[in-house]
Amino acid sequence: WDAAEAELTRDPLRPAEPAARRRELAPQPLGPPDPAGLRRELAPQPLGAPQHERRRKQLTDEAHGAPPPERGRARRRRARHAEEPQRPPRTRLVARLVAGASAAAIGGAALAWLGPEPPLQPAAAATVAGAAVLLLPRLGWLLMAGTLVVWLAAAAPGIALIVVVAAAPVALVLPLSGTWWSLPALGPLLGVAGLAGAWPALAGQARRWPVRAGLGALGGWWLALAEALTSRRLVSGPAHDVAARATWEGSAVDAARDALWPLLTGGALALAVLWAIAALLLPVLVRGRSAALDIVGATAWAAMLAAATQALAQALVLDPPRGLVAGAVAAAVVAVGARALRGRA
Repeated sequence: WDAAEAELTRDPLRPAEPAARRRELAPQPLGPPDPAGLRRELAPQPLGAPQHERRRKQLTDEAHGAPPPERGRARRRRARHAEEPQRPPRTRLVARLVAGASAAAIGGAALAWLGPEPPLQPAAAATVAGAAVLLLPRLGWLLMAGTLVVWLAAAAPGIALIVVVAAAPVALVLPLSGTWWSLPALGPLLGVAGLAGAWPALAGQARRWPVRAGLGALGGWWLALAEALTSRRLVSGPAHDVAARATWEGSAVDAARDALWPLLTGGALALAVLWAIAALLLPVLVRGRSAALDIVGATAWAAMLAAATQALAQALVLDPPRGLVAGAVAAAVVAVGARALRGRA
């Protein structure tokens, strides 16, 4: 009926519209809702070019058996390691040579001074220890320390216990840095020269913060053990309750009761913690961006370290620190000079 009415009222001079056009212009009847069409309208739009290309590459890799891409923490960790500068082979060789020489010096000195007549000449033992650490830094160092403990356990169990408590934290604190394991011995050596305060500046040159803190703490701990062994004042001297070496070197129980326990209760770990914090914070103040700023930062850092060492000795009722000013000056010089050689951070 609508079509017939439209045909009667059509202008005779106007051409007729096609049937398809009339069907398009005609009102569409209301039908039931179309859930499928509604879902298509609400569906997310197609991916753009970058997202589409990335998705296509992921599907291609999965089809060829490639592992899925890393996400989250693993991807960030890999990117961080990729950004870290890798040491060239020559630098790694120098590090191994230094580690071997340090281990040789420690092994020879331990055989010469710690126990009775050694079964091997100190020079020969030092050569063997240095070669072992040069080839296999961590395994060689552990073999050297284990050999020393076995040799001392028969004749001087008390000293063997001291060697154990000195060597065990090294592998725990620096498990992946075998070329650094012998360097904490520089702490007692600098103490002999009256420059013990310079050790945190040397420890602060490591690139990674766990290594810096670990080296600083181990240097302070080895210095405290050296004071207990020698009864000498390398910084503030051993605690007043630490007995002389002759009274406990023949028994591990006596060494634990008369040397280690008074050492711990007397605050030996406090110096290790202080040196760890100082080595950890050194690169924050001395960054190599300006010589003037480095001098100011190193001077402030060394002054704060010396003041904290003095306050620590007073709080623990120990003797005044030995070489406090000279150690602070040496620490500032080392901090500025080492940063100038390494360049900008």
